[in-house]
Amino acid sequence: IDDNFGDSDSHLIPGKGNVDFVDLVESLKEASYQGYISAELGMPYVMDPTSACRETLNVLRSYFEE
Repeated sequence: IDDNFGDSDSHLIPGKGNVDFVDLVESLKEASYQGYISAELGMPYVMDPTSACRETLNVLRSYFEE
């Protein structure tokens, strides 16, 4: 899972582009998806991957909270 603005595969932190993750999460919940979600972050985050991973985890947790 990653975000972008529709012009390239930017691999941004979810919420940093314009992908509708709320709709995606609702669809996964409706399908009773119980698997893993993998984040695919790109080059903007290579100098500080720990912060990028932490932010991504927090964003994804906020999307999937009940």
